[in-house]
Amino acid sequence: KKVLKQLFQQTVYGYLTQLRLDKAYLLLQEGELTASEIAYQLGYSSPQHFHTAFKKKFGAPPKSILKQ
Repeated sequence: KKVLKQLFQQTVYGYLTQLRLDKAYLLLQEGELTASEIAYQLGYSSPQHFHTAFKKKFGAPPKSILKQ
């Protein structure tokens, strides 16, 4: 844990959350899954929890990234 924090300047949980949200962004851009499907696929307990975390990181809700 200490090495990871030194390398990435964040906790293990923070690093894993970042990876999940980055993956979510890519999946949303592909446009094949809904935001709710992505939330469950990436292990979020609810779409609302995913929405909150996504908006906090990217400054926009997941649906604004969905490929039109």
